[in-house]
Amino acid sequence: MRPALLNPLFAPLTSLSGVGPKQEKLFARLLGRAGEPPRILDLLMHLPSGTVDRRARPKLRDVTPGSIVTVEVTVDQHRAPPPRGRGPYRIYAHDDTGDVILTYFTSFPDHLKRLYPVGATRYVSGTASLYDGMLQIVHPDRVVDAAGLAALPLVEPGYRNCPNGRTRRGCRARVFPPALRRCGTCINRPSRTMSIRRASPGRGLPMTSCSPAN
Repeated sequence: MRPALLNPLFAPLTSLSGVGPKQEKLFARLLGRAGEPPRILDLLMHLPSGTVDRRARPKLRDVTPGSIVTVEVTVDQHRAPPPRGRGPYRIYAHDDTGDVILTYFTSFPDHLKRLYPVGATRYVSGTASLYDGMLQIVHPDRVVDAAGLAALPLVEPGYRNCPNGRTRRGCRARVFPPALRRCGTCINRPSRTMSIRRASPGRGLPMTSCSPAN
């Protein structure tokens, strides 16, 4: 019989905030639970496929296209696509060595203007590329000010197969943390029949595991 201590791990995934019936179907397919409701335990056992390393902090002139970088830039101007046009929304920025275009193909101008005030310094993290000879970052993963830089996770777990409609960042930020808090019940209330150990730090998502005590 399963110890009551572990019951939170077997709760349905829909008990987590942000996971409704539509997302439940997608997670059921992702986690191999077709025909059965996915559980929090199933999500926690879906291990990262790799890591996202944001520690590279080059000047713009030293950025290597195709690499993930975190750059400090000053916002110069916003350029929206023409009315009813299908072009991207572009934000032009620079540092003391060069220029970069921050490109959004799905844009909310008011939000972007708040996120990138003209004249402000921002720390932008994403995959750099070249377009028509110009350095750009398309849909940056992270955009923070100086205060937010200290809290920026420099190495994150990467998930290749998050459900459609749920971004990889959304999986990390919105789904896994509450699942891990449920798992904290096991850590904070160990039983005599189970021993709890944490996974080694620095190996992706801070998973926990439960194993029978010797």
